[in-house]
Amino acid sequence: MIWIFFLGHCCRIGSAKNRDGSEGQSNPERFHYNPFRDGVVFRKTPSWQIPDIHAYQIQFLRRKPTPRKILSQNFRITDFTVAPWPPQWESIRDSLANCWQSGDWGRYESETRNQLQRLLLATFQTDHLVWMPSGSAAIEWSLRAAGVGPGDGVVLAAFDYPGNLRAIELTGGRPILVDIEAGYPRMDVEQVQRLDDRGIKALIVSHLYGIPADVNRLRKLCDDRVWVMVEDACQVPGMIISGRPAGSFGHLSTLSFGGSKPLTAGCGGAILTSGDRWHSKLRMMIDRPSEAYGIPPVAAAVLIPQVECLASMIDSRRAGVQRVLEQLPSEAEAIMVDDADNVPSYYKLAIRWPNMDQRDRWIDEMTQHGMPVGSPFRSMHRIHAKRAEQPFEIVHAPRFADQIALVDHRMLM
Repeated sequence: MIWIFFLGHCCRIGSAKNRDGSEGQSNPERFHYNPFRDGVVFRKTPSWQIPDIHAYQIQFLRRKPTPRKILSQNFRITDFTVAPWPPQWESIRDSLANCWQSGDWGRYESETRNQLQRLLLATFQTDHLVWMPSGSAAIEWSLRAAGVGPGDGVVLAAFDYPGNLRAIELTGGRPILVDIEAGYPRMDVEQVQRLDDRGIKALIVSHLYGIPADVNRLRKLCDDRVWVMVEDACQVPGMIISGRPAGSFGHLSTLSFGGSKPLTAGCGGAILTSGDRWHSKLRMMIDRPSEAYGIPPVAAAVLIPQVECLASMIDSRRAGVQRVLEQLPSEAEAIMVDDADNVPSYYKLAIRWPNMDQRDRWIDEMTQHGMPVGSPFRSMHRIHAKRAEQPFEIVHAPRFADQIALVDHRMLM
């Protein structure tokens, strides 16, 4: 009986009392029924509209939804399949079996691990590799090796993986945010050149969504100003920039083997470098005296076939990108760099929409069909001034973040 009395006061259908006690009509703009979600709308009601202690009422509303254009109507979902990930290849099963049969799975030093290391060094054209527990840890340890400590400045794009900013904070460094280029998720080199370099020790540059950062200019700038360039290549294994693999441009470069990445072992990562000094410094910081962050031989076994097939997987994803392009609605466009000197590697494909509303509607429609699409990182330009410096106005990063939808590489295979 108590619950019936409570609901009688809290639940009303369609209207609420005005201040003078008369029946008022529900505001159709305030109480909009969204056909894609539950029809129950919770709202806080002013205390003068409800009796005594009841602070909330539940409005059960049914309005005829406004007709909306179906943004995915030109997108033939049947043309796409979502590939299982991690990959279920026979070559991975055979590699695991060999690791088991050889006994490598239980050894500190194993041929399985050594084989993976040789493959990665050859693929990324670098001289040294240090294993890491994750790509995020690789960024943090790269900054520590660069000598970043309390108060030292580290340049970072305002649109980037948020964990990179957190890695700077963990070292005690001072994030310095710069904008991205108009329409592209890569650091604006012109803004970096305008920075007052006093107190800056490092720069983190990321390759995102198949778009290569301008690493040639950034590396020269870092060399001229005696900064350490940390290249985040976690999303783009196999990308070629001006004839060289991404991950070979930084003083220190990072890889990730996380569960969703194009090279996956569920977790893990690595730091790449061609500088003997950087390699020695990392070993001195990390080894105790044994290797602190080795890669398990079983993880190495599942990665070996993926590295061996990396070029063919890149070609497969690029073909998937073309299928997406053929069916995109006219309002949308893919963010790509058409350059004969570069070979993109797609972990995510970025699709630009005119505004956030259309972007979100398309994401909703596609996810209802089981397609792996979603939103990007949020721009970091709103971060508190105590956490990061913003020497210049940041315009393009928030605009890019609000307009972009991401297509996962599982849909491109």
